[in-house]
Amino acid sequence: IYISSRPGEWIQYAGSDISKGDLVYRSGTLLGPREVGVLAGLGIDKVPVYRRLRVGVISSGDEVVSPGSKLGFGEVYDVNSYSISTLLLEDGCETYLMGIARDDPDSIYNMLSEGFAKYDVIVFSGATSVGVKDLLYNVLSSLDGFKALFYGLKIKPGKPTIAALVGNKLFIGLPGFPVSGLMVYLYIFSDVIRRVNRLPPREMHVLEARSGRFFESVYGVEHLYPVFLRRRGGDTIFYPIKTDSGAIATLGQSDGFIVIPSDTTYVDKNEKYRVNLFSLNTRVSDLVVYTSHSRTVDILLQRYIDVNRYVLKRIFTGSIGGLLGVKEGYNDFSTIHLMDEYGGYNLSFIEKFEVDNAVLYYGFWREIGFVVAKGNPHGIREIRDLFEKDIKFINRAPGSGIRTYLDIMLKRIATQIDVDYMELCNRITGYDTLANTHSAVVTAVEQGVYDVGIVAREAVEGYNVDFIPLHWERVDYLFNKYSVGEEPVKKWIEYLSSEEAIKYLSMYKGIKIDEKYFTRLI
Repeated sequence: IYISSRPGEWIQYAGSDISKGDLVYRSGTLLGPREVGVLAGLGIDKVPVYRRLRVGVISSGDEVVSPGSKLGFGEVYDVNSYSISTLLLEDGCETYLMGIARDDPDSIYNMLSEGFAKYDVIVFSGATSVGVKDLLYNVLSSLDGFKALFYGLKIKPGKPTIAALVGNKLFIGLPGFPVSGLMVYLYIFSDVIRRVNRLPPREMHVLEARSGRFFESVYGVEHLYPVFLRRRGGDTIFYPIKTDSGAIATLGQSDGFIVIPSDTTYVDKNEKYRVNLFSLNTRVSDLVVYTSHSRTVDILLQRYIDVNRYVLKRIFTGSIGGLLGVKEGYNDFSTIHLMDEYGGYNLSFIEKFEVDNAVLYYGFWREIGFVVAKGNPHGIREIRDLFEKDIKFINRAPGSGIRTYLDIMLKRIATQIDVDYMELCNRITGYDTLANTHSAVVTAVEQGVYDVGIVAREAVEGYNVDFIPLHWERVDYLFNKYSVGEEPVKKWIEYLSSEEAIKYLSMYKGIKIDEKYFTRLI
């Protein structure tokens, strides 16, 4: 006991905290843990509250099927019902997945009628594009109490967006492409829904960031442009995502989007924009890895991230994609395994693409070869078999190291047998069928969709397939010179050169480490 208590100290008298008649909370106050605790402390067990909006969510399209179903020819899984529903949950709604409307008037009419009878709001994605948009609008406008709020917006993407009232119920019609639908909902509708649900606007979930590069926009319309975020030198930097807004990869890579004004034709490097986040849980990346696919390096990278708790953005782009990412500044690290026509690795490509900010370390040797069905039923042994046998081949995407190797081999064979190189490629059934990763190739062969592909030996472990060796390639480590001083990259370099990393690399079949490992080449 260090001090004595005074008379009356630590005694709380009735009414000295909150007195009868005091205003505790106003109508519209959002009840959280603090507010509920105060009410409980006052002995109040019930208070009147506003109920949350009930929202029915409908996707549309003859080609759309629910996740978990088997895909038929030309079909795609329903993305929008789930991504939009998650946003609606963040905005305080009760959401109900109503299913998929087909591209015919009766299907759309029946689902809309059911939805308006049950819910406060209907969010409908798809059936707004050219060719079918009039179908949706005609059905919608035939409903009793229909009143259009707007039909079409001067934004890209999202021009065919619809908003309408049917009686006292709200209809929201969004684009069918997943990223487009998310961006339009967040930009136009989210804060309206949040206001009805008595939630604060998403303003607190908008970040100010600088552009990491120059890129062009479209004059005359507001352009909603998906971007990803990264930290660098204490700043938050955004980079544009250039893939199609209908691509699942775009959805996976994007952290949010910027709104480029209609009178703007480009975004300059270091220009500041506000980034609207796709989720309230978005975290800015500490380490950006646009790279070729290596199952072994993936394991090392995951161990490193798990220990250090960094936020990683990992995208498979192939070796050239990783190389260009380093050149343009947004990529911190890539594995690279590009063989040139003389049998050398990587250095000539760095020179060819003028990557002045490259830091290159000698990596490891990796065995590549054919992946075939168990027992190799077609007897595939060499590159010539791809065009001499009646088989289906699945290729790797242009820019990948294995695709580069294959094309060099085909050019050599074309010269030897005096055949045009492109003609030789055309003889290979499936030459233009592309996969982005080794795993995708192995899975396609294991399932019998294709007969053969070329992958690294490390990729076939755990699959019911056979591996036919072809070649040992060298995989080097490429870093961005302007990233190596950043702590996440600096520690990643230290980890790759550690005894632990060498031990794990050496454990895998088809991987060889020699005495030059992790010597600096550039």
